[in-house]
Amino acid sequence: MSLIDILKADLNNPANPGKQYNAAYRLASVGEYDKPRAIRILLAASLKANDTKLQDTAVESLRRLAPTHALNIFIKATDNVDDPMQRRRAYYHIGSLGNESAINVVLKGLHDPVKQVRWAAVVSCGKLGREHRIIRMLEKLLNTHVSESMRKAIYKSIQQIYKRTKKEVSFNTPARKNGNNRGGFNRKNNFGKVIPKAYRPKAF
Repeated sequence: MSLIDILKADLNNPANPGKQYNAAYRLASVGEYDKPRAIRILLAASLKANDTKLQDTAVESLRRLAPTHALNIFIKATDNVDDPMQRRRAYYHIGSLGNESAINVVLKGLHDPVKQVRWAAVVSCGKLGREHRIIRMLEKLLNTHVSESMRKAIYKSIQQIYKRTKKEVSFNTPARKNGNNRGGFNRKNNFGKVIPKAYRPKAF
């Protein structure tokens, strides 16, 4: 049995997650002859595996092995109308690959009818976005009825975009009557932990 056959068998063995993760990692180091097959194995794991850590490890290996090819496959998967979970994974993985040229594809996901897909697109916006127009699109989502987890993801992505453009975030909300501002945002707040329900962002 060849090395790639062993790695494939380990990757497809859910009884031993440790071996699965190790196999996904090692597949990025196969020789040129086995590279096309390794890419197919990793793509299948990234889009079909139920284990999110295995998905992430497979995507990281694809980023090292064939990032452009993987990006094209994930972009194509965002159009899979029959499988929203595959669309969710595809949008999320596009962000993980880190190719900022794919931002317009990710923005389409903000309008997906399935909220889990929209969440993945929001997360990837934070990883790839650099423009204020993206912040404005994320703000529009805040002005709709969204879950707390989605709200946190939006705030985090906005913060990431600001950091990338080397701008400070300063969201000013009314202070409490006792004079402190714990209920609102300032530049010291952790966006992932403090989410004021009454917050309505201003346009930039």
